[in-house]
Amino acid sequence: MPLSQLIAATTRLEDGPADGFRPTGPDERATILAQIGDGPLGNVAAISGHRVVPLPDGVELPVSGGVKVRVRLTASDTYTVQRVRVRGKSEKLLGERENVHADSLAAVAYRAGMYESYGDSEEW
Repeated sequence: MPLSQLIAATTRLEDGPADGFRPTGPDERATILAQIGDGPLGNVAAISGHRVVPLPDGVELPVSGGVKVRVRLTASDTYTVQRVRVRGKSEKLLGERENVHADSLAAVAYRAGMYESYGDSEEW
């Protein structure tokens, strides 16, 4: 991954490792992708077509139409999964699920990548 993409992703985030997220390197990101499902027909392919942008504290999976799924590692070894819409320099958080454990990360990330992932009545 080019350094310029990592720098761009880092500057987009308003919070980061200092705000309760844990810094990740290539090994941790590979683990995150394996837990989501990074096989030829896995969840990463279904969510983003195997497109992955590294973040300082996780990964970002671009879906389409400016929507991205962010999976970020917290200090407590759980994950925060965010569905974000990016338009130019502005971002809108469409939903967030905190305290996601590794065994349910695949299902949560997959559902976050779908067009209608959660309704108003469901806790996101």
